[in-house]
Amino acid sequence: MAETELLGIALVIVFAVGSQLLAAAIRIPAILILLAAGFLAGGMGWIDPDELFGDLFYPMVSVAVGVILFLGGLNLHFADLRGGVRPVVLRLLTIGVGITWAAITVATYYIFDLKFSSSVLVGAVLVVTGPTVVIPMLDFIRPTPRVRSVLRWEGIIIDPIGAILAVLTFHALTAGADEDTLQRIVEFVVSIGCGVGVGLIGALVMMALLGSRLTTGRQDATATLMVVVAAVAAGNLLRDDTGLISTTVMGIVLANQKRVETYQIVEFKETLGLLLLGVLFVTLAAQVSLESMLDLGWGGLAFCAILMLLVRPLEVAICTVGSNLDMRERAFMAWMAPRGIVAASVASTFALRLDGVDAAAAEKIVPITFLVILVTVAIYGLTAPQLARRLGLTKGKSSSLLMVGADPWARKVGSALAGQGIEVTFWTSRSDEAAAAQQEGLRVREDRLLRDSAADGHDLDVTHALMVTDVDAFNSLAAAALADEVGRPYVFQLPPDKEGQVASVTSELRRATELWKGTATFSELKRRFDSGAQLVVDSPQNESECHAFIAKAEHGTMPLFVIGTKKDVTPVSSDGVARPRPGDTVISLV
Repeated sequence: MAETELLGIALVIVFAVGSQLLAAAIRIPAILILLAAGFLAGGMGWIDPDELFGDLFYPMVSVAVGVILFLGGLNLHFADLRGGVRPVVLRLLTIGVGITWAAITVATYYIFDLKFSSSVLVGAVLVVTGPTVVIPMLDFIRPTPRVRSVLRWEGIIIDPIGAILAVLTFHALTAGADEDTLQRIVEFVVSIGCGVGVGLIGALVMMALLGSRLTTGRQDATATLMVVVAAVAAGNLLRDDTGLISTTVMGIVLANQKRVETYQIVEFKETLGLLLLGVLFVTLAAQVSLESMLDLGWGGLAFCAILMLLVRPLEVAICTVGSNLDMRERAFMAWMAPRGIVAASVASTFALRLDGVDAAAAEKIVPITFLVILVTVAIYGLTAPQLARRLGLTKGKSSSLLMVGADPWARKVGSALAGQGIEVTFWTSRSDEAAAAQQEGLRVREDRLLRDSAADGHDLDVTHALMVTDVDAFNSLAAAALADEVGRPYVFQLPPDKEGQVASVTSELRRATELWKGTATFSELKRRFDSGAQLVVDSPQNESECHAFIAKAEHGTMPLFVIGTKKDVTPVSSDGVARPRPGDTVISLV
C-alpha cells in the first residue's frame, strides 16, 4: 500500500475516534466534531475517500450503514410501544413521512430552483431523522419514557423507509413516464417485503448460531458481523437498498425474541458501531466542500428554517391528534428531528447517479443534505436539553437508584430514600422478596437484569446502582456488568463478607466503589437491623450543625446517604465519612 493511502486510512481512524472522545469531553453532539473534522480533512486534502477506496467506497458505505441500522434495531423493544404511543409511531411513519416528503419537495423546488422530479428525490432523502444522532441525544437528555420511545422508533425505522423511497424515486426519475404510479407502489411493497424476508432469515440464522455451541465468547461478535453483512448483501442483490430494511428487521427480531440471549454481542454493538459511525461521517464529510454549502446562500438557511419551524411542528401536530401525549411532550417532539448518516450516505450515492440525468440536482443534493445535517444537529443538540428541562420532561440533576437485592433491611433503606423524594427501583431474583417489595409500595423491575441491561443498558434509566445481595460473587458480577452503562463512579457494592469463601475469588471482578463502612457487610447490616438498629434522617441547616453531625457520626452512627437540595444522592463510600453542607439531608443507621 502506498504511503499516502496508509496515511489517509490512519487519519480517518484518528479523526473518527478522536472526534468522539473530544465531543464526550466537552459534552456536545459527536456529529458536530465529526463533520468539522471531515470538512477540515477534505478541504486540506488530507483525506480523499475516492482515492483511498476507489469503486469500493459506496459498497463499504452501504455495509456500514446496514450494520449501524442493525445496532439501532437492537434498541427497539415492543414493550416500549405501550402506553398509547404505538398509534403515534405508526402515523409518523406513514402520514408523517408523506407530509414531510411533500413539504420538502415544494420547498426545494421553489428555493433551489430544481426540477420538480429532482425536488421529489431531495424530499425522499430528507424524510429521515437519524437514529445516530437522535438516540445519543435522548440518552443524554433522558426525557419521559413515552417521548423517548416514540422518537427512538421513528428515528430507526424511518431511515430504511427513506432510503427505499429515494431509490424508487430515482428509478422513476430515470425511467420518465414509462412507469405508472401503481407500478411504483407495487415496487415499494415488493422492496419492503424482500427486506423483511431477508431480515427474518438473518435473525433465524443468528439465533441458531447464538443458541449453538459453534460460537463462544468473542466469536459471537464476529459471527454477528458475518450475518449482518450477509443480510445487507442479500437484500441489496434482491432490490436496491433493501439491505437496510433487512438489517433493521434483523435487529428488531433479535431484540424481542426470548429463545436465545443476545447480551453476548454488546461488545460488537458498543465498539464497532461507534467506530463505523465515526468513519462514515468523516469520509462522507470529506467529500463536501464548505464552498458548496456557502453557495446555497440565504436560501439554504431559509430551507433549514422551514424544515425546523414549519414542517416538523406540522407533522407532529397532525400525527399526535387524539393521542395521550400532553402538550409538553408534543412540543419537545416537534423540536427533535436532526438528520444523520443515512441521509448523508444516500445523498452522496445519488449525486453520482444524477450527474447524467440532472446536473443541477447532482451538484446541489449533497451540499443541501449536509447543510441540513449540520444546522439541525447543531441547533437541536444545543437547545433540546434546555427545552426538555424547561418543559419538565427531564429529571435534571435529581437521582434515581437501582438497588440489586431486596432483603428486608434493604427495603427499609429504599423506603427511607423514597420518603425523601428519591426514585428507587429494586431488582431481585427471589420472587418472595419481589412480592414483599411490591406489597410495601416499592417499585420492582421484573426483567433479566444482567442480560437485558447488557443488551440495552440505556433502558435502565438510573443514576446510581447499588449491589446489596447476600452473594458477594453476584454483587461483583452485577457491578462489572452495569459499570459501563451506569458509569463506574456510580456503581456501588457491599464490602465482601470476610467470613465468606468467595471474597478472594471475586476480588479481580471488583469494579465498583464499596458502600458505607468497610465493616458494613451484608451479614453485619442484617444483624444490626435484626437487633433493632434504626434509620435516622438529619438535616443540618448551618455550619455548626454540620460539624455536630460529623462528630456524632464518629461515635456509632453510620451515615449511608447524603441528599442534596436538588435531590441528588451521594452514597457514602467505605471510609464511612459524610460531610453534608447546610440544607443537605443525611440518612444514617443508628
